[in-house]
Amino acid sequence: MIIHMKKLTLLCRREDRDEAVDILGRIGVVHVVPVTPGQSERVEALTAKLDRARRALEVLPEETEEVASKENAEHVIDEIWELLPERERLQDRKSYLESEYRRMTPYGDFDPAIVRRLWEKGVFVKLYKAGPKVTIRDLDIADEAYVHVISRDKESTRIVVAHTEDIRLDLIEEVLPEMGLDELGRAIIKVKQQLERNRYNLDEHAGDRDKVAEAVRQFSEELTFVLAKDGMGEDGPVAYLQGYFPERDEKRIERICADHGYGYIVSDPNMMVDEPPTLIENPPWVRPIQAVLDMIGVTPSYDSPDVSPVFLLFLTLFFAMLVGDAGYGIIFLALSVIMRFMKKLPARVTNLLTVMSLATIVWGILTGTYFGIAEIPGPLAELRLEWLTNVKADENLMQLCFLIGAVHLTLAHIWRLVRLLPSLEALAQVGWIMTTWVMYFAAKSMVLLQPFPNVMFTILGVGAVLIIVFMTPVRRLKSQWFEHVMLPLNLIGNFVDVVSYVRLFAVGAATFAVASSFNAMALGEGMSGPLAGLLAGLILFLGHGLNILLACMGVLVHGVRLNTLEFANHIGVNWSGVKFNPLKRRGEPSRGIDAENV
Repeated sequence: MIIHMKKLTLLCRREDRDEAVDILGRIGVVHVVPVTPGQSERVEALTAKLDRARRALEVLPEETEEVASKENAEHVIDEIWELLPERERLQDRKSYLESEYRRMTPYGDFDPAIVRRLWEKGVFVKLYKAGPKVTIRDLDIADEAYVHVISRDKESTRIVVAHTEDIRLDLIEEVLPEMGLDELGRAIIKVKQQLERNRYNLDEHAGDRDKVAEAVRQFSEELTFVLAKDGMGEDGPVAYLQGYFPERDEKRIERICADHGYGYIVSDPNMMVDEPPTLIENPPWVRPIQAVLDMIGVTPSYDSPDVSPVFLLFLTLFFAMLVGDAGYGIIFLALSVIMRFMKKLPARVTNLLTVMSLATIVWGILTGTYFGIAEIPGPLAELRLEWLTNVKADENLMQLCFLIGAVHLTLAHIWRLVRLLPSLEALAQVGWIMTTWVMYFAAKSMVLLQPFPNVMFTILGVGAVLIIVFMTPVRRLKSQWFEHVMLPLNLIGNFVDVVSYVRLFAVGAATFAVASSFNAMALGEGMSGPLAGLLAGLILFLGHGLNILLACMGVLVHGVRLNTLEFANHIGVNWSGVKFNPLKRRGEPSRGIDAENV
């Protein structure tokens, strides 16, 4: 659920502004919003420090056997920054020399200095690049000129022309290199050696990565506090800041302000002008979905519903259908167990992978699919669901996809209806529910050629009337009349949304087809010996590995989309929210702190 926020306006003496921000940072429950843009000298200095530290951290290897030096973090960062400009210069020089070497290789090795001396003596030697089929006869050039084709390939012809006059041909003239091929080669070797020495010097600080990472965190934290301090408003001798905090912490805020003599105003956010941050707190079984939201970088706005439980349930179903293979599910489950044991990933990520792996295994068992093999003999075949595996399985699966879509979107409108009660606008959601099920039967009729019930025309008419009459209150009709104009397109969009759930079938079928193809490629003609067996094993490993990767991409593209776009649009979720990020010193308690000790 999205935690209810209170808006805080805190007032203090100008000379106490830094102290007030530090105190709020110790209790760690206030998301501060700058009143004025702060861009003081200390902000600029800290920003520069943070940028330098982040850049230094980027060039240090994540894993190393080097031990940390005894130097402090800022000295390490300064030493790294002395090496970075040299590295960038050497990399640019290396790229230039290698480009010149590739460009001049077709012309062979020669000394450009000799060519320049010939120019000084009145002999103009030039290099040209022409089309692959150009011959000397094709060139409009004086007979006394020396012309020679140096090389020719599928893309171009390289030509040298010498003349006592500075003639210009209608071809691409090559700029003379600064040195010949042999010298270019030696220069490349030299710059590579310099780069290697530079890399060695950087690697000497590899053991200091944790130290630099801590400096990044400290600079970032300090910058946050300085921005909060410089972002406070002023009115004469009074300074003030604004922010948001969870409603449950109101008593703590009041106690802190009273103990330190600060004035304060606590109010509910005005959604017409305020943009409160979003703090989501869910029961443990729902929390794994936060890993997906963090990965795609979205946060619902404060006034949006928290769809986390529905998101988790349906994404799990979508994952199972899109991957659709019990064998792959077993691999995912094994990976989740390994990652949990190694503690390489956060618990919510491994929990999410475990849930989705189990769902995939169940779906694969019901459809009788194991590593792209649909005909599994023995007891496993008895576990298949006939409705999903008989001759009409494809039609049944598409019908199931449409049903899932209609149910998913209906839940969205029911949720929206409840939130709108007791407003009459809730009746418009009844209309949308009715039209959604009309679109479900329309999808079956148009895609699966099933009969369209006549009663659906009546339901469509009633639903459309409810939408038209109640979608916009009379007081807002003048400003929102355009929504009525767009209604026909929205109804068509409703149909498209229901049909779009067929992607669950399409991608799942594609995953199975690719797996089956690799199986046939590897085992279709049997194995005639050890080498053939080894080749077959390699094909299976690489093929199924690629297929698993494609299936995971399908989940990100399609499974996440159905939740964040189709479902979210129907329920009215706005993903432009700001994540709740309270001002807090690391290591300071955020709850249970005694006001007297602050």
